Amino acid sequence: MRQGLHLAIDSSAATNGQISDIIVTDISCKGLAVSGMGPLTAGNRATVEVPLIGQREVDVRWIAGNRAGCRFVTPLSDEELRMALCRSGTLADNFPGLIGSLSPRQGGQA
Repeated sequence: MRQGLHLAIDSSAATNGQISDIIVTDISCKGLAVSGMGPLTAGNRATVEVPLIGQREVDVRWIAGNRAGCRFVTPLSDEELRMALCRSGTLADNFPGLIGSLSPRQGGQA
């Protein structure tokens, strides 16, 4: 059972500008799904810290209970997502099938 990748999201809608302990349940080049969104609503813009990539702005597209779907304002490239997955043990452990779904560029994991 995967535990989920825990992140913090910065947003003006949050207390002190940050919602902590967000759990990423899915991630792709275009966006991510998370749980534990707190006070955000659809239409909010927030900033997430992507491991090894840095901060990226997202638009909150939908909310369902404590889950949310977010779209990256500037999508990650295949290479950026691959780098984050290959070099971040937490991401790789939580999304083991994702590396193989990215177009191969280097030898190694597929």
